[in-house]
Amino acid sequence: MIGDLQDAVHRCWDRTAAFYGQAGPPILSISAQRLLELSSLEPGDRLLDVACGTGAVAIPASKQVGPSGQVMATDYSPCMVAEAEREAKRDGLSNITCVCMEAQTLEFPDNSFHALTCGFALFFLPDMRRALAEMRRVLVPGGKLGLSLWGKGGIVPQWPILGEAIKEYGLRPVVPNPIAWRPEDIEALLTSAGFSNIEIVEERYDFSFREASEVWEFTLSVGPIEVMLARLSKNKRQEFIDAFLSHIQELANAEGIPANFRVLYVVAKRGTDR
Repeated sequence: MIGDLQDAVHRCWDRTAAFYGQAGPPILSISAQRLLELSSLEPGDRLLDVACGTGAVAIPASKQVGPSGQVMATDYSPCMVAEAEREAKRDGLSNITCVCMEAQTLEFPDNSFHALTCGFALFFLPDMRRALAEMRRVLVPGGKLGLSLWGKGGIVPQWPILGEAIKEYGLRPVVPNPIAWRPEDIEALLTSAGFSNIEIVEERYDFSFREASEVWEFTLSVGPIEVMLARLSKNKRQEFIDAFLSHIQELANAEGIPANFRVLYVVAKRGTDR
């Protein structure tokens, strides 16, 4: 059963690749730039971007490390990898390599990278501790880890409204780990995985969606919600969507549908070997 679910999630990300990050406000590109700013990459660095998606972090990172640096972008979705590769070629970048790879079994030698980033993906991994152990392993001693995560509520009030709808219909989210953690929980998780000098920054961004349907399109593009809705009949699925859109439409004002995006950035270093 678990294997079937993971296969369904994989297929969902493959379908999402063609429109990932294109719906709604540009929060993915904004947060990618901020994550790189906090990660303090330097020219010549070797960076591994885990769960790269379509390259929101990897592509600007390749420009930041320059021709003497190198970016390796990995994702378990071949369609995501293909999109990232197309974007890199479109920008004429030659210092980035995009490959299909599982985050929990990174196929690189120990001490391979100066820095590692993972944007909005750690909570999707079935075994976060195993993934973090792999991330630590491939970093050089003192190497930098940079994560972006959704903060409490994610997108407020839209995602809390979605959460209530999920409960009302008796559905179980397919995200294997909590989307939002308290900073002390994140610090404890990374400390137990062998990271130190942990800095956690929470930032909030106010944007407006143009209409309720755009909220739904954005939500579909950044998570495997379709896999969860597949448990409903066709009529019930449409009922769920219509009810959600109705609640979202009630938030509308002259500027659109206001939303507060809450993002946690985490920067840490690989600690000394224990």
